[in-house]
Amino acid sequence: VNTKEAQIHIVGGLIFLPTPSIFFSFMKDNAYAPSLKGDVQRGFERLGLHFIQKGKGVFSCVKYESENRQGRYEKFSGYLIKSKIVYTSHPIPADSAYLFVSNRNYSERAT
Repeated sequence: VNTKEAQIHIVGGLIFLPTPSIFFSFMKDNAYAPSLKGDVQRGFERLGLHFIQKGKGVFSCVKYESENRQGRYEKFSGYLIKSKIVYTSHPIPADSAYLFVSNRNYSERAT
């Protein structure tokens, strides 16, 4: 979490899960066929754990090469979920120094 190479980052106290890579990683770890990616992603969305913005649950972000958020970067899309859903008995890590969500005007769907 929160390293230059990590898929998962904390931003604004929320967990950013990049799509589709997070689903392909889950499927590989659990021996699912790649053709089931759509079913796995829809199953995640039905759980209602992610935030919604303007009717959509996918957020755009920029992951910088350096910790000071300058220089080269990659664009990603993904879901934001409440950190307390995952970090129930451990402290939530500080926000990532590499990731920036471009528009944080979301409405809360998860409780």
